[in-house]
Amino acid sequence: MDLNAAEQKRIEAEWSAASLATLIDDILEEHHEPTKKKLAELKNFVGEAVKESTSTCDSLTSLDSAIRGLMMTIKMHAEKEENVLFPMIKRLEAGDSRADEFCGGIENPLRVMEKDHREIDLHFERLHRWAEQHRSDRTVEKVRVIFLKLLHQLEADLKIHMYKEDAILFPRVKALG
Repeated sequence: MDLNAAEQKRIEAEWSAASLATLIDDILEEHHEPTKKKLAELKNFVGEAVKESTSTCDSLTSLDSAIRGLMMTIKMHAEKEENVLFPMIKRLEAGDSRADEFCGGIENPLRVMEKDHREIDLHFERLHRWAEQHRSDRTVEKVRVIFLKLLHQLEADLKIHMYKEDAILFPRVKALG
């Protein structure tokens, strides 16, 4: 699921002139915290479905495992942004030319974040594949429908989050360098 051109233009118009610190604060407030809540809701829903299931256990266990993989990737990614990258960017924007020395320059953590975004996309592909493979499986149909609704909400928010970083924040940070 990619953002359409109109949504991309709206985001660019809203955020291209903002300070990097303001954009970072928006990402933290509007995306990091809600993402944690949406992930917990998704995990709890599937976890309950696994507990309640009988004959569908293998299907739901594989879904539960895939969700845990997505959660771990997002958790680690958010921690790197919150504890390393975002403070570093704020210091660079404030004029601290030494802010990125300890990691060999700002390019290195940016590459890691871009790699994480690709990995998150792969997790979503895996989860959509699970839903497609179980499209005609009546035993998990109710779970699949609710799961897809929750997944789409999470994915839509993460696509906006990643677009703000990949198309606006990261290129502007590279230009500081």
